[in-house]
Amino acid sequence: MDMVKTKPKVWVPDSNIIVYWIMGRHILRWLIVDYYKFSEELVSTYLKRYEDSINFVDEILKQEKDSNKFYMVDLTLNEVFSGIKDEIKSVMLFEKGYPLSRWSDRRLIGELKLDEEFIIKIRDFIAHAFHELMKKIEILPVPYEDKGYFDVYASLTLKNIAMQTQDAILLTTAILEKADYFVTKDDYSVGRYKGVIKDKYDLEIICPEHGLNVLKRKVK
Repeated sequence: MDMVKTKPKVWVPDSNIIVYWIMGRHILRWLIVDYYKFSEELVSTYLKRYEDSINFVDEILKQEKDSNKFYMVDLTLNEVFSGIKDEIKSVMLFEKGYPLSRWSDRRLIGELKLDEEFIIKIRDFIAHAFHELMKKIEILPVPYEDKGYFDVYASLTLKNIAMQTQDAILLTTAILEKADYFVTKDDYSVGRYKGVIKDKYDLEIICPEHGLNVLKRKVK
């Protein structure tokens, strides 16, 4: 009897998942301990926030069976640089002793400078991280020319008033790819609408901890 081949599950991780994995696995300890000479305790504090994203991506990189396909929307590449820059800025502002109330001050942010050697180091960390990620995750272009793109994108952005436009682009791409899971830590812009999106588009929005549990169940 011929065995029926199961269709692989399609996964799309949000940019915040990738940012936290790159920071935790490639940048954080160098930035905090080697560069700024802070304690390992501060590293541990950041890692608690990154932990579920790190574990989820680590599990992706361990996957050997064909039961899952992983995609990263090309827009995510841009958002990753922005997200990593924000994480670095938080450490810089902490190092300079600025109060939290000023961390969103654009004038203050404009005064922060990164030297060329620092920039090259961070760039190389990110390049190495993406080289590792691309072994298991494929790049998925935003399907702007797809006939259904406008309808899905407009529905997501206009009906879900708190949703950010970049999140709607990622979700639209995942929906048109017929993805099964969109993994994110964004409970405000994306997560609050997961029920509506699941019912209408059959795309399940889950946190990285849930995603990790699903992947581990499938491996067994």
